[in-house]
Amino acid sequence: MGNQLRIRLNDDFGKKILSWDTAAGQPLHNDSLFRAALPGFALVPDKAGASSANAIMGFLVSDTNTYLRVYYRYDTLAKQDTTFRSFKYVVNGGFANNITRDYTGSEFAQTVGAGPDSISYIQTAPGTYTTINLASLNGFKALKGNVVINRAELVMTQVPASGQQNENFAAPEVLYVDYFDSASKKQLPFAADGFVTGSYSPAQLGGIRKYVNGPGGIPVAEYRFKLSRYVQGIITNNNHNNLISLYSPFYIGYASPLIFQTVNRLAAGRVKLGGGSNKQQKMYVRIIYSKI
Repeated sequence: MGNQLRIRLNDDFGKKILSWDTAAGQPLHNDSLFRAALPGFALVPDKAGASSANAIMGFLVSDTNTYLRVYYRYDTLAKQDTTFRSFKYVVNGGFANNITRDYTGSEFAQTVGAGPDSISYIQTAPGTYTTINLASLNGFKALKGNVVINRAELVMTQVPASGQQNENFAAPEVLYVDYFDSASKKQLPFAADGFVTGSYSPAQLGGIRKYVNGPGGIPVAEYRFKLSRYVQGIITNNNHNNLISLYSPFYIGYASPLIFQTVNRLAAGRVKLGGGSNKQQKMYVRIIYSKI
């Protein structure tokens, strides 16, 4: 069967399972005794090979093909035979994920710090984020006057990695932006742009991965965020031009408005994006406007 991980357990474990009984006090007598005898399994990576590990895998524990299977032989007067018994996993919240990032010696660790940066490194949570300062918007109204914003887009493009890195590690399916409100000291969503229906909509806000031709015709990921109402508020209402946070969340959560939604698969995806000072893949804001 494809896309399945099988781990052979020690024979002593199987013999121990087969030695259990349904009698009073035995592990198979009731559920409480069974869970005390076998509380579960911990699936952990082999640290001995961690230096060469370049993968992360996810498994659907609720799938019907997730089980503990015990193979055994039994004897009868007529014959000897072999068979097996499968014990399916019942999902009731008894599992957890622990993902630890180690950036020691990495390209990210060598370049992280105060901007402006030519490259932004984004990993899906638990991962990294970058802060975007759209300072040039502050002078837009003074230069253009009071205008109607037909469309304002924050555009960013992937910087091709060396070798097969782009093939081995795909860019996140969805990136996300929100902003730090200096008045409330909280991260807040772009409610007027991405939450028109009351819930988060990538189709409205943008940030959905799209592949375009990069340098030398190499396909690279591109992300566009639609921030038209946000930019209009800066021009028309003199709203504060806040610092924007760009990241690839597993989920987003806000207390007010109450929003809690899954965005990406956990830890799936990473991308190098051109920053504001990048010469080939420059991050920029594209504004289409009309004079009043």
